[in-house]
Amino acid sequence: MSIADNKVTSFTFEHKNQPDRPNTVFPSSAAFKAALDTQAEQLQAGLNGLIDTLLSAIAGNSGSENIGSAPITGVAGLTVFQQLTDLKAQVQAIVGDSIPTGSIETEMIQDGAVTTQKIAPGAIQYSILDDQLKTASVGGLLYAYQACYGV
Repeated sequence: MSIADNKVTSFTFEHKNQPDRPNTVFPSSAAFKAALDTQAEQLQAGLNGLIDTLLSAIAGNSGSENIGSAPITGVAGLTVFQQLTDLKAQVQAIVGDSIPTGSIETEMIQDGAVTTQKIAPGAIQYSILDDQLKTASVGGLLYAYQACYGV
């Protein structure tokens, strides 16, 4: 069911069409009260249908497929679902199944996030200049440090 299907456009009972003395039309006060209740029941059915439609996760009739959205430059679709689907496709086209080489800069990596298990073999080159001074080359940068036992 679409959102538009839940629109209440008229009531089966309208106050404006009732006589000044309802007891001339309705056989009892209970019948009159029941007629008055039909408006609330129609509103309740429409509102409940709307909520069910918005909460739906059924493909082809989900809430996002029923919510219109203003056009966004560079994004196809006129519903939330269509626009999200197009954005996902655009991101997939750029990224594919992995992050492109060179797209993450050093300042984007959180401190402490790189572990020894994630450093590629051969990424760090060591050399001994003499008995006391060693160097390490990481990403083309050369670091010198004092040699100590166990290093």
